[in-house]
Amino acid sequence: MSGTLGVRLWAGDEMADLLFEIWSDADEGINQMIMVHPQGDKIRLATTPNAVCIHSFTARSNFEAFRQKNDWHGFDPWEDGGFSEEHFFSEQEATEQREYLGKRNVG
Repeated sequence: MSGTLGVRLWAGDEMADLLFEIWSDADEGINQMIMVHPQGDKIRLATTPNAVCIHSFTARSNFEAFRQKNDWHGFDPWEDGGFSEEHFFSEQEATEQREYLGKRNVG
């Protein structure tokens, strides 16, 4: 195991990019960043069924995704405040996402 800034990576783990989307519901004034995943789509459909995808990007970690979201919106740079641990996405997570994308119906 190696560590960088409190981030744990297991030897042999490979980092992978995952797809994220930003969805907007203009009527509700809501923008959501969702990692493309069955649970993410269920939450989005339950909370903002009229939202449309306005942007997509890939990231290698949860922190990178939050930074990219803030950059895209023109917000101040995102910082975790020391309350959470950075999670780097694995190749297995990327494989699961690719399989889901092959059968995904965004509603």
